[in-house]
Amino acid sequence: MAKPSPAKLLALKTLVVVLGVAILISAGFVAYGVATRFSEPAAQGRSTTPPPDDPVSVALPAGATVLESDLDGDRILLRLRLPDNSERLVIYDAVTGARLGVINLRAP
Repeated sequence: MAKPSPAKLLALKTLVVVLGVAILISAGFVAYGVATRFSEPAAQGRSTTPPPDDPVSVALPAGATVLESDLDGDRILLRLRLPDNSERLVIYDAVTGARLGVINLRAP
């Protein structure tokens, strides 16, 4: 078996060192990603401010009645029956009382 030339060995050593450094940098990025992921609030896009001392008020459409409610984190879902007998889902932020979304329910 022929002995490899010194130039080829040097190229191989350089490649090994460069790939080793790339692996260490990649591991650092992974560690940083894991650390920041675990230090973030439980759910993105949701408010982390504590509830205010005063109760939060929300405005319902005139004549609407609440049929059902559900709480998920700091979001409130209300199922409303409107005066025309249609139903609507409304999502509110429990901390601020801001309306986040509305879904009108219609029969097919």
